[in-house]
Amino acid sequence: MKSRQTLLIWLKPAPDQALLAFHLGFLCNYRVDQEHTALAAEIIARNATTPREQELVRAAAANMVRFKLAKFEGIYDAYA
Repeated sequence: MKSRQTLLIWLKPAPDQALLAFHLGFLCNYRVDQEHTALAAEIIARNATTPREQELVRAAAANMVRFKLAKFEGIYDAYA
């Protein structure tokens, strides 16, 4: 079992290690987001065939973008 000091160091990495971890996580999420977006676009194109369905998809997508931007703004505010 790790000692308390080692555990605290592991839980609170040095600033450069935290930045590297954030950067690597961001790159992984970026690639996954691209894949998921392409998959979602394909599914929507196949299934949202009426103008009403397409408008509902647009509204939902606009809200999701708004929520995602707010999330990143909150993260920035918390760590800036």
